[in-house]
Amino acid sequence: MISLGMNAIYIITDDLCTLIHQRMEKLLGHTRLNEIHFLDKLRYIFVRNFDKEIIDQEFGRLKNDQAIVYYKMFFDNRKKSLKENVATEVLYFQRRVTTGDSRLYIGESYGEIPYATTGRGAFHNVYIDLRTKTRQQMANIAIVKQKLEEDFVSYKLHMFFQLMHDYGLLSKDEYHTIIYGTTDPQKLRLVKMGLTINIINRLDEDGQLGNISIDDNNNLYVNDAFNRYKQQVDDFYRFQLNKFL
Repeated sequence: MISLGMNAIYIITDDLCTLIHQRMEKLLGHTRLNEIHFLDKLRYIFVRNFDKEIIDQEFGRLKNDQAIVYYKMFFDNRKKSLKENVATEVLYFQRRVTTGDSRLYIGESYGEIPYATTGRGAFHNVYIDLRTKTRQQMANIAIVKQKLEEDFVSYKLHMFFQLMHDYGLLSKDEYHTIIYGTTDPQKLRLVKMGLTINIINRLDEDGQLGNISIDDNNNLYVNDAFNRYKQQVDDFYRFQLNKFL
């Protein structure tokens, strides 16, 4: 846990490690382990009843059902384009306002109100109230939140998925799907070379993966058909492609 950097998340003690290991062992004995969502596994092992041990407020949010619901949606939508994800986020924000659950975590850089006035993290402005936001403001918030959540997943949740994979709680395919968004060998190579999974999926949908090759030195090459395709797409998408291809 320390080698992965989890001492920034917890006050790590022998008792904590023992409890986490016991929970892992219990889950490994579950007859339907593969049917349990990976985020439910994560919360059961690393979050439940660890309020005193967790010192990272952002990670500690995963104790809440609403946070788990959000991240399940987030992972399901990672393959979509930014435009699609922003539209989905705005609808999600609007539903939360309608149901009276309008307080949204956004972090200290953009937060306007605290979650609580007592306890750890009191008076830290890390939330916003969606009731006070217009639809255009919600769209801007959605763009910001996409970046914040990608960073949260990459720099914090990733280490937990790594540990779960190392201990047999996630299969190799599950791990690749969570981290890279695919189990396809060619797509995995492209993701590891820097392309985002939503760009790769669009290339696949447009029948362009066959026009891309990777040599033994991991250099990307495209043929004339791909160059013609690139000239036909919109400017923003072409800009994204030009960074890699």
